[in-house]
Amino acid sequence: MGRKKKFHLANDENIKENIEIKEVKKETQEEKKEFEVFGENIILSKIDFINYQKISNKMLFLEFHLMGRFDDKGKYYINKDIKKDLVKVAKEIQDEDDRGFVATASFAKVIFHFEVEISYLEDKARANLFIVEKVENRTIKTLVDSFEDVNDLNFRIKTRERFNLVDVAILCRDDEVPNLSIWLYWQNEEAQYWHDLYEMGSQFFVMRALKILEKYGQTGAEIIKRYNEILIAAENEGQKKSYAESKEVLDDVINSFGGIEKVDQEKGELKELVKAFNKPFFAQEKTETKVREVIPTKKSDKIVKKEEPDYGWGDNSKSSKGGEVKKKTKSKEEKKKGSSNKAKPEKKKDSGRAGWEPPKKGKDQKNEQSDKEKNEQLDKVERRRDLHEREDRKKEILKREETKTISKKEQEDLINELEETDVIPERETDDITGERGKDVLSASEME
Repeated sequence: MGRKKKFHLANDENIKENIEIKEVKKETQEEKKEFEVFGENIILSKIDFINYQKISNKMLFLEFHLMGRFDDKGKYYINKDIKKDLVKVAKEIQDEDDRGFVATASFAKVIFHFEVEISYLEDKARANLFIVEKVENRTIKTLVDSFEDVNDLNFRIKTRERFNLVDVAILCRDDEVPNLSIWLYWQNEEAQYWHDLYEMGSQFFVMRALKILEKYGQTGAEIIKRYNEILIAAENEGQKKSYAESKEVLDDVINSFGGIEKVDQEKGELKELVKAFNKPFFAQEKTETKVREVIPTKKSDKIVKKEEPDYGWGDNSKSSKGGEVKKKTKSKEEKKKGSSNKAKPEKKKDSGRAGWEPPKKGKDQKNEQSDKEKNEQLDKVERRRDLHEREDRKKEILKREETKTISKKEQEDLINELEETDVIPERETDDITGERGKDVLSASEME
């Protein structure tokens, strides 16, 4: 049996924290915020628009499996521990000449593109390893590592060894590049929910933004016109864009007019729209819920769930992971119990909130029960299991009497002892379906 290795990051920084976006909460007079819009010559200074751009950057990070993140000024960089692992990954050479190499690497179903640039300075030579990441119609080229040595015939050989350049690709194990493995793990972990959330939020944003832009005079009219032209051209080519893609088109058009902050500087209505759009994303960023999908074997073994604040999630949206886990747990309990009862449908209630709402974590309102209520339900499940165990024990005692391996008096004493071990309510609320009126028989009645 192999020994299980425990991986640690190269330093004290947490990879997960590097992936998270940090919300700017308030602006001080001493420090004026400045944030670059990725790929554009635009600087944002207002808090709500900065947070709005951070969300767009987060989606780029997830969609294109970027190895870096954007700092508090909007500048892109790659963590030094990720760079170390990128050097270790075996890179298959695709092309080479006197100026350097072009190579690719594959790890965790992600293809990485690298370039090595070699420069010669008299008796010295220098090689720089870059990772090239394509984001839509833009390219990010980031320096990963540098190597300098004597300019001789062996310099290229040393460069290949230093940057792990090979003629034929070699698979890299997770334990060889632990930081990169964790980085990609968190990307995949967050991608599913964030994409659903962003798609839903984009629908809300685009529909509201177009109506607001109608009030923005000639500039608003030009933005709407250009936006519609791009969508129509895409549809004519058979490319129907999703709401998220439509929002990206609208963002690009607005950026061509100087950016959303400049377009909104007179009216201020887009700022309020951006506020409403931002809120659920930063709420999701702060919330992590883990549910243990087990049926306890002891009374002390309870499900522990971290309490979540109420974000006003809508009732008509898809369940998140939390909801799916609860549903699976419920299904297992129903199967174990063999109950044919079905839960009564919950009436939808108006949330009373304006604007859009992100997907609710679990369609069933039982997902909002407190830890105390969940533990009470688990106690009921356990009592019923104990009930069945006592019945099995009772049958075993009776069988022993038939085979003459126990006296009649010993049999009666054992059965009486079983009867006195627990008190089961005669009628209870069904712990699986929530319906009242299902008979719960005592040990003596179950025969």
